[in-house]
Amino acid sequence: MARFLFTTLPWNDLGLLARSLPIARGLAARGHKIAFSSPAKAPRALISEAGFDNLIPKHPIYLVRKRDIGLKGSARLIRSKPWEDAGMSAFKFFIKFIKAIPLKFAPQTPEVWSMDH
Repeated sequence: MARFLFTTLPWNDLGLLARSLPIARGLAARGHKIAFSSPAKAPRALISEAGFDNLIPKHPIYLVRKRDIGLKGSARLIRSKPWEDAGMSAFKFFIKFIKAIPLKFAPQTPEVWSMDH
């Protein structure tokens, strides 16, 4: 029996997941242990419905991303002390979170290209 971990991009794209689930079901039917790692909301729901484990990385960006980040959501986040779940101090948690925020973005272009082009 082998163990397989399927990972996807950290946003609500279901394309890769839709291709991975039948393979995962086939491997599980053969007795292998299957897990996914997909932190976005839509893939999490689909993986849960399929009955597989979804292992979210214990990085602050993923712990914060799955919550509402408004004023009330921020207060709830601080009260829930997610740094304890991640096994680190509050200072280290927020420093690691701030370092993960992207500072540069791709420049805007007049045309949008996709893989279909």
